[in-house]
Amino acid sequence: MIFFILLLFLVLVAQIAELFIPALPWLYNAHVYIVPVIVFYGAMALPFPLMLALALYAGVLLDALTVQVIGGKVEISAGSSILLYGWRNTS
Repeated sequence: MIFFILLLFLVLVAQIAELFIPALPWLYNAHVYIVPVIVFYGAMALPFPLMLALALYAGVLLDALTVQVIGGKVEISAGSSILLYGWRNTS
């Protein structure tokens, strides 16, 4: 259980850290994404229910960060990345 809480904390810190890591010009301005690595590690190391909870948590954080509201209408709905993280981890 402590490992799961540690992964939750690491996902939060990695999500915030990704905002401050600049694009790598020597890699054609690619960005570094740390959160999927942590989530995939959790998928390998955690039992199935905790893996789903970790995917839900990472997806909610990503949706909260990247929600697009244009003219009062939500362009990409909340929950789409939760499905994406869950689908990647169960495949």
